[in-house]
Amino acid sequence: MKMTNCKITGEKIPVLFNFGKMPIANSFSKTVSMKGSYDMKIAFNKKNGLFQLVNAPNPKKLFNKNYAFLSSTSNHMKEHFVKISNKIKNKITKKKFSILEIGCNDGIFLQNFKSYNHLGVEPSKNVYNISKKKGIKVINAFFDKNLLIKKKLINSFDVIYAANVICHIPDINSLFKCIEKSLKNNGIFIFEEPYLGSMIEKTSYDQIYDEHFYMFSANSINSIIKDLNLELINAEKIQTHGGSMRYYVKKTNQKSISKKLKKIFDYEKKLKITKIETIKKFVQDCKKSKNKILNQIKQIRKKKSKIFGYGATSKSTTILHFCGVNSNLISGIFDTSPTKINKYFPGKKIKIIDYKEFNILNPKYCILFAWNHYMEIFRKEKNKNIKWICHIDKKHFPKHLRKKFI
Repeated sequence: MKMTNCKITGEKIPVLFNFGKMPIANSFSKTVSMKGSYDMKIAFNKKNGLFQLVNAPNPKKLFNKNYAFLSSTSNHMKEHFVKISNKIKNKITKKKFSILEIGCNDGIFLQNFKSYNHLGVEPSKNVYNISKKKGIKVINAFFDKNLLIKKKLINSFDVIYAANVICHIPDINSLFKCIEKSLKNNGIFIFEEPYLGSMIEKTSYDQIYDEHFYMFSANSINSIIKDLNLELINAEKIQTHGGSMRYYVKKTNQKSISKKLKKIFDYEKKLKITKIETIKKFVQDCKKSKNKILNQIKQIRKKKSKIFGYGATSKSTTILHFCGVNSNLISGIFDTSPTKINKYFPGKKIKIIDYKEFNILNPKYCILFAWNHYMEIFRKEKNKNIKWICHIDKKHFPKHLRKKFI
């Protein structure tokens, strides 16, 4: 078995699987290109329970002036950030607390804190500009120790927040040290990330792509921060991104955990989330899922029926490339994002079609790439007679919706 070095501890750990050659997931362009491609191999450290990519592109190649993902294009995410904003305001006893967001994207979260002492840090220039136009205080940079010193951010914040960002940062040890330094005493770091437990249960292998260097669990977070003046005090499962976990980490040396967190540790023990055998079984389940969706697609194409994709998500890069779905099997992918429309999907001769054409083309079969937004999508398309295809088994969707899937 091939070995690699754990990104946290540096010790040798096994490489468990190679999903194949992958392009940069958000590299939508006018030409078909595999520029910057890499072998998407996964490894697992059973000592700290950390699921990680072996190789991935440099973050500067991923988060730049042309970053394609805009959080505000989803109504579901708008509602989500309003809810968590209100929760934070109710949770913090100070009337006017200070708050920092790491990776603030287009300002969808921080726009709820414009009257507070707030700051956003965003490395991608195009979405930084959108945040700035909204009147949000934002810095165009990566969150690191140089920024802390340059902008005098040490001991500055009561709250630090991040959503689907921490797993994007390769040097996780340095990151948590910066968070510890930036927080005031008894300050709290709240962050939500795609959850390893959900990925294993649903075989949602599309959670693995270049931006997701890690898939976290409560066990792995506990291990990462054990030598810092930080304590994991609570965690809660949430539904965003197809199954995430929201973690609450406090700057304190007080050792106490909530009942919710204890239940999550019990759940992870039952799932055997730190066992390498669990990850090996997940890999086998990925292979079965690949064969199943490919067979479904090929059977439909034998009937000369067209198949379209719904949602040109970053995550669907893994599905299309791992499963070998090309333009002979799929006629295009519908999307609403202006940064993607009329461009080719990364590494594939598959065009991104403006969603405005959806009713004109009236597809009978669609691959649900944006499956984590299924409630919003099915409400929107409730009067359409579409048969949906998905790599996620339909048993993971509500019973009344399962008949919509092949």
